[in-house]
Amino acid sequence: MLRDWIMRRAARTPYWHLDGYMSRYWLFGGSYRDDRATAERDWKGSRLDRWIGRWVAARVHHIHRSDDDRHLHDHPFWSISIVLQGGYYEVLPDRQGQHPHYDDLCAYSRWVSPGKIVFRRGTDRHRLLLPENQGPTVSLFIMGPKTNEWGFYTDRGKVHWREYLGLDSSGTS
Repeated sequence: MLRDWIMRRAARTPYWHLDGYMSRYWLFGGSYRDDRATAERDWKGSRLDRWIGRWVAARVHHIHRSDDDRHLHDHPFWSISIVLQGGYYEVLPDRQGQHPHYDDLCAYSRWVSPGKIVFRRGTDRHRLLLPENQGPTVSLFIMGPKTNEWGFYTDRGKVHWREYLGLDSSGTS
């Protein structure tokens, strides 16, 4: 099955895992996009992989729990998500652009089930909620070139992710 092949292939090229939240694996384009030094990785990409990664890259995400951030976030690039296993609710701003409260699933959300394809611009805001007792959701996450900085949308407006998470420029708190 194609889903199983994608998951096995990506498992050979791990990216930084986010402990307890998400395990991430490069499918292609990672040798250009992975911000770790080549010596820090246990895999090395080809020239073709580095060239492709300038325009498009893909990862497999094993999502273990809901986003625990209280605010919606965006991504630094356009993206396409294809759920391979499991599913999630994607919480979005309401039609007037207002952000829902953390626990408010009714504001504007959609269920994203296996096989569903979601297109997002880099400026689209969202948050993921996984149903309780479901187990991990696995998705194919395809991304384009960087167009903006990743951030969270608060009452103060967009806040850069490092500031939001209380990290200094080195990534430590």
